[in-house]
Amino acid sequence: MKKIYAFLIGLFLFLAAVPASADNGDRLVPEYCSVGEKPLYTPLEDVFFLFDGAIAVSDGATASIVCDGETVAEGTMTASNYTGSRVQGTASIIFSEVLLLPKGKSYEVVVPAGTIFLADNPDVGNDELRVGFDVPSDIGTADLELVGCDVNSVVSSDRMTLMFDTETEAVGNPEALLYREGVAVRSLPLSVTWDWDLGQVRIAEGSEINFEDGVNYTLVLPEGSVSAAYRQDITNLETRIDFTGGYTEPMPSVSYVWCSLFGESDVSVVGEVSFYYNMAIMLSPDASLQLCDTDYNVIKEATATLSEADGQWIVTADFGGVEVGDGGFVIVIPEGTVISATGDVAVNSRTSVPFSGTTGIDGTVCKGFSMTCNAGRLNISGISGIDVSLFTVDGKSIGIYNTGNQSSLSIDLPHRGIYLVKVNGKSYKVSF
Repeated sequence: MKKIYAFLIGLFLFLAAVPASADNGDRLVPEYCSVGEKPLYTPLEDVFFLFDGAIAVSDGATASIVCDGETVAEGTMTASNYTGSRVQGTASIIFSEVLLLPKGKSYEVVVPAGTIFLADNPDVGNDELRVGFDVPSDIGTADLELVGCDVNSVVSSDRMTLMFDTETEAVGNPEALLYREGVAVRSLPLSVTWDWDLGQVRIAEGSEINFEDGVNYTLVLPEGSVSAAYRQDITNLETRIDFTGGYTEPMPSVSYVWCSLFGESDVSVVGEVSFYYNMAIMLSPDASLQLCDTDYNVIKEATATLSEADGQWIVTADFGGVEVGDGGFVIVIPEGTVISATGDVAVNSRTSVPFSGTTGIDGTVCKGFSMTCNAGRLNISGISGIDVSLFTVDGKSIGIYNTGNQSSLSIDLPHRGIYLVKVNGKSYKVSF
């Protein structure tokens, strides 16, 4: 395919790789050479020159490939002629095997003088022909192509393509790294292809994400992720693309659904604290939680860790038994500590959770009535004519229910998670 494409270029374009006159009267000058115009990212099967007019070559004629003054390959010369609107001659150098020339070097095609001549006038032949070309050590870095936006307002990853100036293919299963405000937040699978001599790298279908308006992002294509299509040993350099998001719709909320201190009757000493999330999350580098007094002065900062259990993601920090007394305290999750791990990139806003020291949210020990949760249904018995309020743990009301004249109540919970049930002015934790 590349040979045909190059030949068509030679038929219709007079390129400047070598002088573009056909015959100055006594010497034969080629119009075009198949190497030299662009870096060579492919194995070398042959080299050909195009001439204006019918040509022939000397019996047993050869030409060579030279690097640093040394001949690295030699091929035999053949001639062919094509008659269309004019006669065009092709002198080809055929190698006994396909050449995989070492990368990162410069080469010359050398054709001795008099090797090629006009078919109807053997006295008109070529001077020595020397055409230089390079086999690069890499395919360089990619350029960013955007559709319908610019780097100051990129809405979605499906608007962006990384472009190389040669055909490309994937090396293994490449992934790009996405940074949000300098924090690595995603590994994105890539789709690698090419069209019309250009390599194209896109975020793979199904991994498209929206970029939050006004937020700074960096997309990094690691070195060695993509190769030249026909030389897998010639790969890309690291590419870093900085851009700003332009997606103006609200991002999904990243908020906890429960804290391990809820329901504790005495929290005058703060040790290990855990926050539960019902969505896939990750932590920012060096993530930590803060223990503050009621004036939000930091008492202690503790490293945050992430674990997963029973379909929930748990962020934990150990404050080592700090005594806070009866005056109360606040646990702070700094903004950007918790990051959504799938879908659009969202982070938590600064989250402050106050505690009164000796009074937390009561636990699930219920005096005077019983409360069970089975298969997504909350069952309460031993009550009559009492309002029961159901909340998510972040305070959103789900509903208010009353038993009327009955002594029991059943409530279908909307989804798996942790809830607060308020009965007779007290709050209880339930989960399924």
